Amino acid sequence: MVAAQPPDVLAINQDHPGLELLSERPPAYLLHDFLDDEACAALIAAAYPQLEPSFAGLSVGAGRTSEGCELSRETPAATTLLLKIRHLLGVQLERIEDVTVSRYASGQRYDGHYDSPAEGEPGADRFLASGGGHRIATVLVYLNSVASGGQTAFPRAGLEVPPRRGAALVFFPATLAGQRDDMAWHQALPAHDTKWVAQVWVRQRRAADPLLHSMRTVLDGRYPPLSDADLSTSCRSRGEIQENEAEMNAHHAFLPGAFSLPYQTSSLPSNDLTHARPRERSDPTFHGALTLGPPRLRRARRCGGTGRRP
Repeated sequence: MVAAQPPDVLAINQDHPGLELLSERPPAYLLHDFLDDEACAALIAAAYPQLEPSFAGLSVGAGRTSEGCELSRETPAATTLLLKIRHLLGVQLERIEDVTVSRYASGQRYDGHYDSPAEGEPGADRFLASGGGHRIATVLVYLNSVASGGQTAFPRAGLEVPPRRGAALVFFPATLAGQRDDMAWHQALPAHDTKWVAQVWVRQRRAADPLLHSMRTVLDGRYPPLSDADLSTSCRSRGEIQENEAEMNAHHAFLPGAFSLPYQTSSLPSNDLTHARPRERSDPTFHGALTLGPPRLRRARRCGGTGRRP
């Protein structure tokens, strides 16, 4: 057992091997050897052919010079990571975003930013309503070690975490109730060598966007939902797997054209998922104005067709 967590953030398995408390404010943990060398290499190999310039989000002063891509949940390396995170944090797969892999070449960076928007920021309502509410956990896995530079820094907490292959940094951009933590403002410092990192975010609830929901439940037939028996004692005591349907419906009402619940994966043609990325690249009407999160969140068809790349 590491230390008692604040009651307003997502529970983490306190008994997980290699868990180290880095900071109490903001709450931040490091898991040593969360992934082995083979798993790290597999994520890099899967991402390399798909790299494209990374997006900066809604965050104030965000400047991002890396390259990245979002991996299909059915990529074996991505599936492995998602399942590990599911058990680490005791949340269903449908609340976990797809794995994003980023490569920072020498000197590249990501300036100070938040991982979840504040209420009232431009585009925040749509991001929160369609994607499943706030991001309430960030899991950042370092896929290689960097001799110098490349730290994940939290300037307001005086914390810097150096990249070490297989280690996972876990922190909480917002509380369970959706209150953004200003102390979680962070940045990726310039690396002196190439740095690879995998990023995964956990949302408050299921996605209200039917396409996103379908993508996030594509593995459900092979990996049944968590039960209380699957959870660590620390996660079970917090009841993290319970859904708040009333809150879900309140947030999804922001979207034009109400979607009905529950959503069925079979309601979308299979090629809608298979060809999501190629179609997005070739069709400018698919680039939404909302730039926080992975590319498949940025759907112009959810933004009145006015979206564009920044």
